[in-house]
Amino acid sequence: MLVGGAIVMIFFVFVGCGGGNGGNGSNIPDGSSIPSGLTATAVSSTQIDLSWTDNSSNEDGFKIERKIGTVGTYSLISTTLANVVSYSDTGLSAGTAYYYRVYAYNSTGSSGYSNEADVNTSVPPDSWTATGTGANVPSARFYHTAVWTGSEMIIWGGQYIYTVINEYGYHEGITQYIFNDGGRYNPATDSWTATSPGTNVPSARYGHTAVWTGTEMIIWGGNDGNYFNIGGRYNPSTDAWSPTTDDENEFEVRMSHTAVWTGTEMIVWGGFDYMNDTGSQSSGRYNPLTDSWTEINTDGDMPEFEYSHTAVWTGTEMIIWGGCGATSEYFSNTGGKYNPSTDSWTATSMGANVPTPRCHHTAVWTGNEMIIWGGDNHDGFCNTGGRYNPATNTWTATSIELNTPEGRAFHTAVWTGTEMIVWGGYDDHNYLTTGGKYNPSTNSWTATSIDGDVPEGRFWHTAVWTGTKMIVWGGQSESGVLNTGRIYNP
Repeated sequence: MLVGGAIVMIFFVFVGCGGGNGGNGSNIPDGSSIPSGLTATAVSSTQIDLSWTDNSSNEDGFKIERKIGTVGTYSLISTTLANVVSYSDTGLSAGTAYYYRVYAYNSTGSSGYSNEADVNTSVPPDSWTATGTGANVPSARFYHTAVWTGSEMIIWGGQYIYTVINEYGYHEGITQYIFNDGGRYNPATDSWTATSPGTNVPSARYGHTAVWTGTEMIIWGGNDGNYFNIGGRYNPSTDAWSPTTDDENEFEVRMSHTAVWTGTEMIVWGGFDYMNDTGSQSSGRYNPLTDSWTEINTDGDMPEFEYSHTAVWTGTEMIIWGGCGATSEYFSNTGGKYNPSTDSWTATSMGANVPTPRCHHTAVWTGNEMIIWGGDNHDGFCNTGGRYNPATNTWTATSIELNTPEGRAFHTAVWTGTEMIVWGGYDDHNYLTTGGKYNPSTNSWTATSIDGDVPEGRFWHTAVWTGTKMIVWGGQSESGVLNTGRIYNP
Protein backbone atom coordinates (compact mmCIF):
# COMPACT_ATOMS: atom_id res chain seq x y z
CA MET A 1 0.00 0.00 0.00
CA LEU A 2 1.36 3.45 -0.93
CA VAL A 3 0.81 6.11 1.76
CA GLY A 4 2.28 9.58 1.37
CA GLY A 5 4.87 8.34 -1.05
CA ALA A 6 5.97 5.52 1.19
CA ILE A 7 5.25 1.87 0.89
CA VAL A 8 3.55 0.41 4.02
CA MET A 9 3.48 -3.33 4.50
CA ILE A 10 0.46 -4.70 6.44
CA PHE A 11 0.61 -8.22 7.92
CA PHE A 12 -2.47 -10.18 9.06
CA VAL A 13 -2.02 -12.78 11.82
CA PHE A 14 -4.75 -15.40 12.18
CA VAL A 15 -5.14 -17.01 15.60
CA GLY A 16 -6.88 -20.34 15.96
CA CYS A 17 -9.99 -20.36 18.18
CA GLY A 18 -10.15 -23.85 19.73
CA GLY A 19 -12.00 -25.91 17.17
CA GLY A 20 -9.14 -26.35 14.75
CA ASN A 21 -5.99 -28.38 14.90
CA GLY A 22 -3.75 -25.54 16.14
CA GLY A 23 -0.60 -26.39 18.03
CA ASN A 24 -0.07 -26.89 21.74
CA GLY A 25 -3.40 -28.62 22.27
CA SER A 26 -5.52 -25.53 22.16
CA ASN A 27 -8.52 -27.63 21.10
CA ILE A 28 -8.58 -29.85 24.23
CA PRO A 29 -10.77 -27.59 26.42
CA ASP A 30 -13.44 -27.43 23.70
CA GLY A 31 -16.55 -29.50 24.48
CA SER A 32 -16.19 -31.36 21.22
CA SER A 33 -12.98 -32.96 22.55
CA ILE A 34 -14.68 -34.75 25.47
CA PRO A 35 -14.48 -38.56 25.17
CA SER A 36 -17.90 -40.09 24.61
CA GLY A 37 -19.63 -43.45 24.61
CA LEU A 38 -17.77 -44.81 27.66
CA THR A 39 -18.85 -48.39 28.40
CA ALA A 40 -17.86 -50.77 31.21
CA THR A 41 -18.15 -54.53 30.79
CA ALA A 42 -17.54 -57.07 33.56
CA VAL A 43 -15.64 -59.93 31.93
CA SER A 44 -15.00 -61.85 35.18
CA SER A 45 -15.31 -61.54 38.92
CA THR A 46 -12.04 -59.57 39.03
CA GLN A 47 -11.86 -57.68 35.69
CA ILE A 48 -13.81 -54.89 33.97
CA ASP A 49 -13.06 -53.75 30.41
CA LEU A 50 -13.60 -50.10 29.41
CA SER A 51 -13.93 -48.56 25.95
CA TRP A 52 -14.70 -45.02 24.70
CA THR A 53 -14.67 -42.80 21.61
CA ASP A 54 -11.73 -40.44 21.05
CA ASN A 55 -13.09 -37.01 20.00
CA SER A 56 -9.79 -35.07 20.17
CA SER A 57 -6.99 -35.06 17.62
CA ASN A 58 -3.99 -33.95 19.63
CA GLU A 59 -4.34 -35.40 23.11
CA ASP A 60 -1.31 -36.72 24.93
CA GLY A 61 -3.54 -39.45 26.31
CA PHE A 62 -6.51 -40.21 28.55
CA LYS A 63 -6.88 -40.33 32.31
CA ILE A 64 -9.20 -42.92 33.85
CA GLU A 65 -10.88 -42.42 37.22
CA ARG A 66 -12.81 -44.95 39.31
CA LYS A 67 -14.96 -45.06 42.42
CA ILE A 68 -16.41 -48.01 44.33
CA GLY A 69 -20.14 -47.93 44.96
CA THR A 70 -22.48 -44.97 44.73
CA VAL A 71 -21.01 -43.22 47.77
CA GLY A 72 -17.37 -43.74 46.81
CA THR A 73 -14.94 -41.00 45.78
CA TYR A 74 -13.37 -40.87 42.32
CA SER A 75 -9.60 -41.32 42.11
CA LEU A 76 -7.16 -41.69 39.22
CA ILE A 77 -6.35 -45.34 38.47
CA SER A 78 -4.51 -45.12 35.11
CA THR A 79 -3.17 -42.88 32.35
CA THR A 80 -3.07 -44.08 28.73
CA LEU A 81 -1.14 -42.94 25.65
CA ALA A 82 -2.71 -40.94 22.83
CA ASN A 83 -5.29 -42.64 20.62
CA VAL A 84 -5.83 -45.49 23.13
CA VAL A 85 -9.57 -46.08 23.51
CA SER A 86 -9.76 -49.10 25.83
CA TYR A 87 -8.52 -50.22 29.23
CA SER A 88 -8.74 -53.39 31.37
CA ASP A 89 -9.14 -52.83 35.12
CA THR A 90 -7.96 -55.98 36.95
CA GLY A 91 -7.54 -57.24 40.50
CA LEU A 92 -11.08 -56.24 41.47
CA SER A 93 -13.40 -57.68 44.12
CA ALA A 94 -16.19 -60.03 43.10
CA GLY A 95 -19.79 -58.84 43.27
CA THR A 96 -18.82 -55.17 43.63
CA ALA A 97 -20.16 -52.05 41.87
CA TYR A 98 -17.50 -49.94 40.12
CA TYR A 99 -18.02 -46.52 38.46
CA TYR A 100 -15.74 -44.94 35.83
CA ARG A 101 -15.16 -41.70 33.94
CA VAL A 102 -12.48 -40.66 31.40
CA TYR A 103 -11.06 -37.38 30.13
CA ALA A 104 -8.51 -36.36 27.48
CA TYR A 105 -5.47 -34.26 28.35
CA ASN A 106 -2.36 -32.67 26.84
CA SER A 107 0.27 -30.16 27.97
CA THR A 108 -2.08 -27.19 27.91
CA GLY A 109 -5.24 -28.58 29.45
CA SER A 110 -7.87 -31.24 29.83
CA SER A 111 -11.25 -31.96 28.33
CA GLY A 112 -14.37 -32.37 30.37
CA TYR A 113 -15.35 -35.77 31.76
CA SER A 114 -16.95 -38.43 29.63
CA ASN A 115 -20.26 -39.96 30.55
CA GLU A 116 -20.17 -42.11 33.72
CA ALA A 117 -20.24 -45.89 33.23
CA ASP A 118 -20.87 -48.44 35.96
CA VAL A 119 -21.06 -52.21 36.26
CA ASN A 120 -20.91 -54.92 38.93
CA THR A 121 -18.19 -57.53 38.79
CA SER A 122 -19.63 -61.01 38.54
CA VAL A 123 -19.83 -63.45 41.41
CA PRO A 124 -17.97 -66.64 40.44
CA PRO A 125 -20.10 -69.77 40.63
CA ASP A 126 -19.64 -71.80 43.78
CA SER A 127 -17.82 -75.06 43.21
CA TRP A 128 -16.78 -78.36 44.79
CA THR A 129 -13.40 -80.11 44.54
CA ALA A 130 -12.61 -83.61 45.83
CA THR A 131 -10.11 -84.08 48.65
CA GLY A 132 -7.27 -86.52 48.12
CA THR A 133 -7.88 -90.24 48.65
CA GLY A 134 -4.28 -91.40 48.41
CA ALA A 135 -1.77 -92.41 51.06
CA ASN A 136 -2.71 -91.96 54.73
CA VAL A 137 -6.34 -91.01 54.13
CA PRO A 138 -8.25 -92.12 57.27
CA SER A 139 -10.57 -95.11 57.00
CA ALA A 140 -14.30 -94.52 56.51
CA ARG A 141 -16.10 -93.26 59.62
CA PHE A 142 -18.85 -91.07 61.05
CA TYR A 143 -19.53 -89.35 64.39
CA HIS A 144 -15.85 -88.30 64.44
CA THR A 145 -14.42 -84.82 65.07
CA ALA A 146 -12.53 -82.28 62.96
CA VAL A 147 -10.63 -79.09 63.78
CA TRP A 148 -8.87 -76.51 61.59
CA THR A 149 -5.35 -75.53 62.67
CA GLY A 150 -4.79 -72.65 60.27
CA SER A 151 -3.14 -74.84 57.66
CA GLU A 152 -4.54 -78.37 58.16
CA MET A 153 -7.77 -80.16 59.04
CA ILE A 154 -7.32 -82.84 61.71
CA ILE A 155 -9.79 -85.75 61.68
CA TRP A 156 -9.90 -88.07 64.69
CA GLY A 157 -11.96 -90.92 66.19
CA GLY A 158 -15.43 -91.98 65.06
CA GLN A 159 -17.05 -95.28 64.19
CA TYR A 160 -17.86 -97.53 61.24
CA ILE A 161 -20.94 -99.75 61.15
CA TYR A 162 -22.15 -102.11 58.47
CA THR A 163 -24.78 -104.82 58.28
CA VAL A 164 -23.62 -108.39 57.60
CA ILE A 165 -25.80 -110.17 55.02
CA ASN A 166 -25.47 -113.91 54.48
CA GLU A 167 -25.54 -115.80 51.19
CA TYR A 168 -29.33 -116.05 51.35
CA GLY A 169 -29.79 -112.29 51.64
CA TYR A 170 -30.66 -112.27 55.34
CA HIS A 171 -29.16 -109.99 57.94
CA GLU A 172 -26.77 -111.88 60.20
CA GLY A 173 -25.78 -108.97 62.40
CA ILE A 174 -24.00 -105.66 62.59
CA THR A 175 -20.26 -105.15 62.61
CA GLN A 176 -18.88 -102.04 64.33
CA TYR A 177 -15.40 -100.57 64.34
CA ILE A 178 -14.46 -97.70 66.66
CA PHE A 179 -11.32 -95.66 65.95
CA ASN A 180 -8.56 -93.98 67.89
CA ASP A 181 -6.68 -92.84 64.84
CA GLY A 182 -6.99 -89.98 62.40
CA GLY A 183 -5.32 -87.87 59.80
CA ARG A 184 -4.14 -84.35 59.01
CA TYR A 185 -5.31 -83.02 55.64
CA ASN A 186 -3.37 -80.21 53.96
CA PRO A 187 -5.52 -78.60 51.24
CA ALA A 188 -2.51 -76.74 49.80
CA THR A 189 -0.88 -80.05 48.84
CA ASP A 190 -4.08 -82.17 48.78
CA SER A 191 -2.31 -84.71 50.99
CA TRP A 192 -2.86 -86.62 54.23
CA THR A 193 -0.54 -87.34 57.16
CA ALA A 194 -1.57 -89.97 59.72
CA THR A 195 -1.82 -88.93 63.36
CA SER A 196 0.44 -90.78 65.78
CA PRO A 197 -0.87 -94.11 67.14
CA GLY A 198 1.88 -94.12 69.78
CA THR A 199 2.20 -93.37 73.50
CA ASN A 200 -0.71 -91.62 75.25
CA VAL A 201 -3.08 -91.79 72.28
CA PRO A 202 -6.64 -91.80 73.73
CA SER A 203 -8.67 -94.99 73.54
CA ALA A 204 -11.04 -95.44 70.58
CA ARG A 205 -14.31 -93.50 70.78
CA TYR A 206 -17.07 -91.61 69.02
CA GLY A 207 -19.45 -88.90 70.21
CA HIS A 208 -16.53 -87.02 71.77
CA THR A 209 -15.56 -83.36 71.35
CA ALA A 210 -12.45 -81.67 69.95
CA VAL A 211 -11.20 -78.08 70.23
CA TRP A 212 -8.16 -76.35 68.74
CA THR A 213 -6.08 -74.25 71.15
CA GLY A 214 -3.75 -72.66 68.63
CA THR A 215 -1.08 -75.32 69.15
CA GLU A 216 -2.94 -78.48 70.18
CA MET A 217 -6.15 -80.41 69.56
CA ILE A 218 -7.86 -81.49 72.79
CA ILE A 219 -10.06 -84.61 72.63
CA TRP A 220 -12.43 -85.33 75.52
CA GLY A 221 -15.31 -87.65 76.47
CA GLY A 222 -17.13 -89.98 74.09
CA ASN A 223 -18.13 -93.62 73.98
CA ASP A 224 -16.90 -97.04 72.87
CA GLY A 225 -19.69 -99.01 74.56
CA ASN A 226 -18.42 -97.54 77.81
CA TYR A 227 -18.39 -93.80 78.41
CA PHE A 228 -15.34 -91.62 79.02
CA ASN A 229 -14.37 -88.66 81.17
CA ILE A 230 -10.78 -88.63 79.95
CA GLY A 231 -9.11 -87.38 76.81
CA GLY A 232 -5.87 -86.35 75.19
CA ARG A 233 -3.96 -83.43 73.71
CA TYR A 234 -2.45 -83.83 70.24
CA ASN A 235 0.38 -81.60 69.03
CA PRO A 236 0.68 -81.80 65.22
CA SER A 237 4.11 -80.14 65.20
CA THR A 238 5.56 -83.06 67.18
CA ASP A 239 2.93 -85.65 66.18
CA ALA A 240 2.66 -86.55 69.88
CA TRP A 241 -0.12 -87.06 72.44
CA SER A 242 -0.35 -86.02 76.10
CA PRO A 243 -3.13 -87.30 78.39
CA THR A 244 -5.58 -84.97 80.10
CA THR A 245 -5.49 -85.29 83.87
CA ASP A 246 -7.67 -87.77 85.73
CA ASP A 247 -8.27 -86.26 89.17
CA GLU A 248 -11.05 -85.73 91.70
CA ASN A 249 -12.36 -82.65 89.90
CA GLU A 250 -12.92 -84.45 86.61
CA PHE A 251 -16.54 -85.06 85.77
CA GLU A 252 -19.09 -87.71 84.91
CA VAL A 253 -18.57 -89.86 81.84
CA ARG A 254 -20.54 -88.63 78.82
CA MET A 255 -21.03 -88.25 75.08
CA SER A 256 -23.06 -85.84 72.92
CA HIS A 257 -21.77 -82.96 75.06
CA THR A 258 -20.24 -79.68 73.86
CA ALA A 259 -16.82 -78.08 74.29
CA VAL A 260 -15.62 -74.57 73.45
CA TRP A 261 -12.16 -72.99 73.61
CA THR A 262 -11.91 -69.63 75.36
CA GLY A 263 -8.33 -68.78 74.45
CA THR A 264 -6.95 -70.24 77.69
CA GLU A 265 -9.37 -73.01 78.72
CA MET A 266 -11.70 -75.65 77.30
CA ILE A 267 -15.21 -75.53 78.77
CA VAL A 268 -17.14 -78.83 78.70
CA TRP A 269 -20.90 -78.80 79.30
CA GLY A 270 -23.84 -81.23 79.23
CA GLY A 271 -23.93 -84.62 77.56
CA PHE A 272 -25.44 -87.99 78.35
CA ASP A 273 -24.47 -91.42 79.68
CA TYR A 274 -26.84 -93.66 77.73
CA MET A 275 -25.66 -96.81 79.51
CA ASN A 276 -26.90 -95.50 82.85
CA ASP A 277 -29.68 -93.32 81.39
CA THR A 278 -28.34 -90.23 83.15
CA GLY A 279 -27.60 -86.74 81.94
CA SER A 280 -24.91 -84.49 83.24
CA GLN A 281 -25.29 -80.96 84.51
CA SER A 282 -21.78 -80.95 85.89
CA SER A 283 -19.42 -78.93 83.78
CA GLY A 284 -15.77 -78.08 83.91
CA ARG A 285 -13.04 -75.80 82.65
CA TYR A 286 -9.83 -77.52 81.60
CA ASN A 287 -6.55 -75.58 81.60
CA PRO A 288 -3.94 -77.35 79.44
CA LEU A 289 -1.08 -75.25 80.85
CA THR A 290 -1.69 -76.61 84.35
CA ASP A 291 -3.38 -79.84 83.17
CA SER A 292 -6.12 -79.18 85.71
CA TRP A 293 -9.91 -78.93 85.91
CA THR A 294 -12.12 -76.40 87.67
CA GLU A 295 -15.77 -77.23 88.28
CA ILE A 296 -18.10 -74.43 87.19
CA ASN A 297 -21.08 -73.03 89.02
CA THR A 298 -24.35 -74.96 88.49
CA ASP A 299 -26.59 -72.53 90.37
CA GLY A 300 -28.72 -69.65 89.14
CA ASP A 301 -29.83 -69.61 85.52
CA MET A 302 -27.85 -72.57 84.23
CA PRO A 303 -30.06 -74.60 81.84
CA GLU A 304 -31.32 -78.02 82.86
CA PHE A 305 -29.12 -80.85 81.57
CA GLU A 306 -29.12 -81.22 77.82
CA TYR A 307 -27.39 -83.31 75.21
CA SER A 308 -27.20 -82.94 71.42
CA HIS A 309 -27.42 -79.20 72.10
CA THR A 310 -25.10 -76.49 70.74
CA ALA A 311 -22.52 -74.18 72.28
CA VAL A 312 -20.63 -71.16 70.91
CA TRP A 313 -17.93 -68.94 72.40
CA THR A 314 -18.48 -65.20 71.98
CA GLY A 315 -15.09 -64.00 73.19
CA THR A 316 -16.34 -63.47 76.75
CA GLU A 317 -19.17 -65.98 77.25
CA MET A 318 -20.25 -69.50 76.30
CA ILE A 319 -23.84 -69.67 75.02
CA ILE A 320 -25.65 -73.02 75.40
CA TRP A 321 -28.93 -73.54 73.54
CA GLY A 322 -31.51 -76.24 72.76
CA GLY A 323 -30.96 -79.98 72.93
CA CYS A 324 -32.68 -83.08 74.20
CA GLY A 325 -33.67 -84.12 77.68
CA ALA A 326 -33.97 -80.76 79.39
CA THR A 327 -37.71 -80.86 80.06
CA SER A 328 -40.63 -83.22 80.21
CA GLU A 329 -41.26 -82.21 76.61
CA TYR A 330 -37.87 -83.79 75.79
CA PHE A 331 -36.86 -81.11 73.27
CA SER A 332 -35.60 -77.76 74.55
CA ASN A 333 -35.56 -74.17 73.33
CA THR A 334 -33.96 -72.77 76.47
CA GLY A 335 -30.39 -71.67 76.87
CA GLY A 336 -27.89 -69.92 79.04
CA LYS A 337 -24.89 -67.60 78.86
CA TYR A 338 -21.94 -68.64 81.03
CA ASN A 339 -19.34 -66.02 81.98
CA PRO A 340 -16.15 -67.73 83.23
CA SER A 341 -14.74 -64.50 84.67
CA THR A 342 -17.65 -64.35 87.16
CA ASP A 343 -18.48 -68.08 87.12
CA SER A 344 -22.13 -67.17 86.59
CA TRP A 345 -25.07 -67.96 84.30
CA THR A 346 -27.72 -65.76 82.64
CA ALA A 347 -30.73 -67.27 80.87
CA THR A 348 -31.27 -66.58 77.18
CA SER A 349 -34.53 -64.89 76.20
CA MET A 350 -37.73 -66.89 75.81
CA GLY A 351 -39.46 -63.89 74.21
CA ALA A 352 -40.43 -63.01 70.65
CA ASN A 353 -38.91 -65.05 67.81
CA VAL A 354 -37.21 -67.67 70.00
CA PRO A 355 -36.85 -70.79 67.80
CA THR A 356 -39.03 -73.81 68.46
CA PRO A 357 -37.59 -76.60 70.68
CA ARG A 358 -35.15 -78.92 68.91
CA CYS A 359 -31.95 -80.94 69.08
CA HIS A 360 -29.33 -82.07 66.51
CA HIS A 361 -29.30 -78.50 65.15
CA THR A 362 -26.26 -76.30 64.44
CA ALA A 363 -25.01 -72.99 65.81
CA VAL A 364 -22.38 -70.49 64.63
CA TRP A 365 -21.07 -67.26 66.13
CA THR A 366 -20.89 -64.26 63.79
CA GLY A 367 -19.05 -61.81 66.01
CA ASN A 368 -22.22 -60.31 67.49
CA GLU A 369 -24.93 -62.96 67.10
CA MET A 370 -25.41 -66.70 67.51
CA ILE A 371 -27.31 -68.25 64.58
CA ILE A 372 -29.32 -71.41 65.34
CA TRP A 373 -30.66 -73.46 62.41
CA GLY A 374 -32.24 -76.81 61.58
CA GLY A 375 -32.57 -79.82 63.88
CA ASP A 376 -35.48 -82.10 64.72
CA ASN A 377 -38.34 -82.23 67.24
CA HIS A 378 -41.78 -83.84 67.72
CA ASP A 379 -43.03 -82.12 64.56
CA GLY A 380 -40.25 -83.43 62.32
CA PHE A 381 -37.25 -81.75 60.77
CA CYS A 382 -36.79 -77.98 61.02
CA ASN A 383 -35.84 -75.52 58.29
CA THR A 384 -36.24 -72.60 60.69
CA GLY A 385 -33.81 -70.83 62.96
CA GLY A 386 -33.01 -67.68 64.83
CA ARG A 387 -30.30 -65.10 65.44
CA TYR A 388 -29.64 -64.43 69.11
CA ASN A 389 -28.04 -61.14 70.17
CA PRO A 390 -26.60 -61.52 73.68
CA ALA A 391 -26.08 -57.77 74.06
CA THR A 392 -29.83 -57.13 73.78
CA ASN A 393 -31.00 -60.64 74.82
CA THR A 394 -33.29 -60.75 71.76
CA TRP A 395 -34.03 -63.13 68.90
CA THR A 396 -34.57 -62.46 65.16
CA ALA A 397 -36.05 -65.23 63.02
CA THR A 398 -34.12 -66.47 60.00
CA SER A 399 -36.05 -66.19 56.74
CA ILE A 400 -38.00 -68.96 55.04
CA GLU A 401 -37.94 -68.42 51.28
CA LEU A 402 -37.38 -70.16 47.96
CA ASN A 403 -33.69 -70.90 48.63
CA THR A 404 -34.05 -71.90 52.29
CA PRO A 405 -32.71 -75.46 52.59
CA GLU A 406 -35.22 -78.19 53.39
CA GLY A 407 -35.54 -79.25 57.03
CA ARG A 408 -32.79 -81.52 58.35
CA ALA A 409 -30.76 -82.70 61.33
CA PHE A 410 -27.20 -84.02 61.81
CA HIS A 411 -25.98 -81.47 59.24
CA THR A 412 -23.01 -79.11 59.55
CA ALA A 413 -22.67 -75.32 59.59
CA VAL A 414 -19.66 -73.02 59.33
CA TRP A 415 -19.29 -69.22 59.52
CA THR A 416 -17.31 -67.55 56.72
CA GLY A 417 -17.10 -64.04 58.13
CA THR A 418 -20.19 -62.88 56.21
CA GLU A 419 -22.35 -65.98 55.74
CA MET A 420 -23.37 -69.21 57.47
CA ILE A 421 -23.01 -72.24 55.18
CA VAL A 422 -25.31 -75.17 56.00
CA TRP A 423 -24.74 -78.48 54.24
CA GLY A 424 -25.79 -82.13 54.27
CA GLY A 425 -27.77 -83.90 56.96
CA TYR A 426 -30.73 -86.24 57.08
CA ASP A 427 -34.50 -85.71 56.91
CA ASP A 428 -35.75 -89.21 57.82
CA HIS A 429 -35.95 -90.22 54.16
CA ASN A 430 -32.93 -88.72 52.40
CA TYR A 431 -29.21 -88.34 52.84
CA LEU A 432 -29.00 -84.72 51.75
CA THR A 433 -26.52 -83.34 49.24
CA THR A 434 -28.01 -79.84 49.33
CA GLY A 435 -27.27 -76.79 51.43
CA GLY A 436 -27.56 -73.06 51.66
CA LYS A 437 -25.62 -69.88 52.37
CA TYR A 438 -27.40 -67.57 54.84
CA ASN A 439 -26.53 -63.87 54.89
CA PRO A 440 -27.71 -62.26 58.15
CA SER A 441 -27.23 -58.72 56.83
CA THR A 442 -29.89 -59.33 54.18
CA ASN A 443 -31.73 -62.16 55.99
CA SER A 444 -31.58 -64.17 52.78
CA TRP A 445 -30.48 -67.58 51.49
CA THR A 446 -28.55 -68.71 48.41
CA ALA A 447 -28.52 -72.41 47.52
CA THR A 448 -25.20 -74.22 47.38
CA SER A 449 -24.28 -75.83 44.07
CA ILE A 450 -25.46 -79.36 43.33
CA ASP A 451 -23.45 -79.54 40.10
CA GLY A 452 -20.00 -80.88 39.32
CA ASP A 453 -18.15 -82.66 42.11
CA VAL A 454 -20.80 -82.13 44.80
CA PRO A 455 -20.34 -84.63 47.68
CA GLU A 456 -22.49 -87.70 48.07
CA GLY A 457 -25.35 -86.99 50.48
CA ARG A 458 -24.40 -87.72 54.09
CA PHE A 459 -24.96 -86.97 57.76
CA TRP A 460 -22.82 -87.14 60.93
CA HIS A 461 -19.96 -85.83 58.82
CA THR A 462 -17.70 -82.91 59.76
CA ALA A 463 -17.04 -79.50 58.21
CA VAL A 464 -14.37 -76.87 58.88
CA TRP A 465 -13.82 -73.36 57.47
CA THR A 466 -10.29 -72.64 56.27
CA GLY A 467 -10.67 -68.89 55.86
CA THR A 468 -11.65 -69.15 52.20
CA LYS A 469 -13.24 -72.59 51.76
CA MET A 470 -15.31 -75.21 53.60
CA ILE A 471 -13.99 -78.78 53.83
CA VAL A 472 -16.58 -81.55 54.29
CA TRP A 473 -15.37 -85.04 55.20
CA GLY A 474 -16.62 -88.50 56.17
CA GLY A 475 -20.11 -89.37 57.38
CA GLN A 476 -22.86 -91.90 56.76
CA SER A 477 -24.46 -92.05 53.32
CA GLU A 478 -27.07 -94.22 51.67
CA SER A 479 -24.26 -96.26 50.12
CA GLY A 480 -22.43 -96.75 53.42
CA VAL A 481 -19.85 -95.06 55.61
CA LEU A 482 -17.52 -92.66 53.79
CA ASN A 483 -13.87 -91.64 53.86
CA THR A 484 -14.25 -89.08 51.10
CA GLY A 485 -14.45 -85.33 51.28
CA ARG A 486 -14.99 -82.20 49.23
CA ILE A 487 -13.71 -78.64 49.33
CA TYR A 488 -16.44 -76.04 48.77
CA ASN A 489 -15.56 -72.62 47.36
CA PRO A 490 -18.52 -70.31 47.97
